[in-house]
Amino acid sequence: MFRYFAIIGEHRVVMTTSSGGIYTRLCQLFPPPSEGERRQGAEFRFDIEVGYGEPFDRHDVRIADGSDGGVVFARSDYRVKLDAGFAVADLRLHDEQALMHAIVNAYGAILIHREWGFLLQASCLVDRNQGYLFAGKAGSGKSTVADLSFPRPVLADEIALVRVRGEAIAVGDSPFRSAIRSKGDPVFYPLRALYVLEPSLRVGQVQLKQSESMLAVLDHLFFWSRDNREALKLLRLCKELTRKVPVRRLYFQKNNLFWDAIR
Repeated sequence: MFRYFAIIGEHRVVMTTSSGGIYTRLCQLFPPPSEGERRQGAEFRFDIEVGYGEPFDRHDVRIADGSDGGVVFARSDYRVKLDAGFAVADLRLHDEQALMHAIVNAYGAILIHREWGFLLQASCLVDRNQGYLFAGKAGSGKSTVADLSFPRPVLADEIALVRVRGEAIAVGDSPFRSAIRSKGDPVFYPLRALYVLEPSLRVGQVQLKQSESMLAVLDHLFFWSRDNREALKLLRLCKELTRKVPVRRLYFQKNNLFWDAIR
């Protein structure tokens, strides 16, 4: 049995698996803890095995109550069972390709359950020690924004890690990447603004109203639940973000002129 101790955001997670391939992939995805962090022990445990289900066919996630009071998330290529305390997750995968999606599902549910924050479909950049989120669906330009922002540090190019708990909304380094590898930056940066991407022939921005901001954030979240209590937690988190951070629609071309427009 392989055992890997990982750091995701501010959280210490121990992951176990009997698969050498999964273990190797975990080592590539997640930075190891410092000795001090390791001595503190893990907050969560993910038990991961392969041999479940069928190859990926669609993004639809089915949700059911767990036998122990927890919750079960299932897709054709993975199943995630979280215990009632949202501390232990049993992940069953069809193959290594399902690993990232299953962990995003489990970890995202834990963040919302504990009202710490959430995972957002967005790229995230640092400029002058402040974080900027660029939210968008697949193909909207998240990775393009990250590529065009060099030499600014990239905290996320696909799935951003947003901390809402605390006085200030902050963003941290996300290991859930599509192309640009994480450097394991341990710092959380105050979030300056959230931009919803809109490819355009012109460059400009429009401030969204409170109601529009809420809808924009909700539309780009990784969230699956049929529990009204979890939904209410999520709404509180979103309301807190939109109360403290401006949300704007960003019209951008495929060049770096948008940085001049948003400063």
